[in-house]
Amino acid sequence: MSSLQQTEQVLIRFHMERNVAVIPKSANPERVKQNFQVFDFKLSKEDMSTILSFNRNFRGFPMDWGSNHKDFPLNAEY
Repeated sequence: MSSLQQTEQVLIRFHMERNVAVIPKSANPERVKQNFQVFDFKLSKEDMSTILSFNRNFRGFPMDWGSNHKDFPLNAEY
């Protein structure tokens, strides 16, 4: 990973390499352009491991009221 990549680009690329659909949003034309500049680099295994180590299985909005529904998406491992 190059130190020239923006944090947002690294996070977008991280999810892409995990085969997670990414839909970045920005109204700023420069940031929209940056969001597309994620195809010219790859994260190393070490980079991926470091980012994955940040996981604390915390959800900002857990939606406990729906957790028993058969289609509740946050029960799935990712």
